[in-house]
Amino acid sequence: MTTAIFILFDIQNLNLFRHEIFSLHPPWYHPYFDSQLERTSLQWALQVTATLKIHEEQMDNFKALAKQCIATVKEKNTGTLQYDWFLDEVNRRCIVREKYASSDAVLEYMGNLGDLLGQLLATCTLEIEVFGTPSQALIDATAEMAIKVYPYFGGL
Repeated sequence: MTTAIFILFDIQNLNLFRHEIFSLHPPWYHPYFDSQLERTSLQWALQVTATLKIHEEQMDNFKALAKQCIATVKEKNTGTLQYDWFLDEVNRRCIVREKYASSDAVLEYMGNLGDLLGQLLATCTLEIEVFGTPSQALIDATAEMAIKVYPYFGGL
C-alpha cells in the first residue's frame, strides 16, 4: 500500500514537472528546432562586416560618433540582431559586426542613422562585406557604395 501511494505521489510530481517544462515550450519542442529555425533564417538574414580605417587626428571624433550610432541603433532599430564594434586604436582600425533580420532591417538602419553615418564617414574610410542575399531595394539603395556581397550557399 505504501508503494502505491509513493507511485501515485511520484506521478503527481511528474505531471507537475511536465506542466512546468511544457509551459516554457510546446509539447513538440526539441532544441534541434531552434538550431534549424536559426539556420533556415540565414536564407533571408544578412550579416555585415564593416571595416573602418580611421583618419589621423580623427580618433576622438570617430569614437564620439560611434557611440551615437550605437545609442541610435539600440533605441530605434527593430530588426538589428547584432551590432558590435571592435576598435584597434593603435592601428586606427575598427571592425563592426552586424546582423540583420532582413534587407528591410538594413534599410531601417540606414534611415535611422541618416546624417550620422555621413558624419562618421568623414572621419574614416569604409569597406563593407555583406553575407547573405540582399533584396533588390537594398541593392538599389547601396548602388553607389563599393559593397562586396557573398550570397548564402549553405551550411549546417
